[in-house]
Amino acid sequence: MATIAFHISANMFNEIFRTHPDGKLIQTGLLIIFCAVILIKDRKFFFDKKTEIRRQELIAAARALMSEDRRGNATMESIVQNLGIAKGTLYPYFRSKEELLEAIVESLVDESVQAKTIALEGPKLSPALSKTFREQHPALFRF
Repeated sequence: MATIAFHISANMFNEIFRTHPDGKLIQTGLLIIFCAVILIKDRKFFFDKKTEIRRQELIAAARALMSEDRRGNATMESIVQNLGIAKGTLYPYFRSKEELLEAIVESLVDESVQAKTIALEGPKLSPALSKTFREQHPALFRF
């Protein structure tokens, strides 16, 4: 998106000020340097989405496994074995079983809050449909 905006502004600048055609080459070089600096500085913004997705997958799988294990005997090793992954895959995300349990509880709370929010807000109606409904059923909106 930034590249598109940059090129549009560069083209407008070139048209307004009638710059030399080599100016676009210089502008493109500056854009490449600018993008490289952004990628280096904000590496997490661009590359951590995969790790968050993987973390959520691990939480969901561990949650399912722990819900099946009624006795509460699930260990990090049993979780790793049942998921079919190496220990080295799980430990960067969760250093202990307690951290994993905290993440599972947090995901349960988030789901509960989202469900309650949706229930309280009700269905989303377009403004036109909402106005029509209010006009047809005024008694429902008297407080």
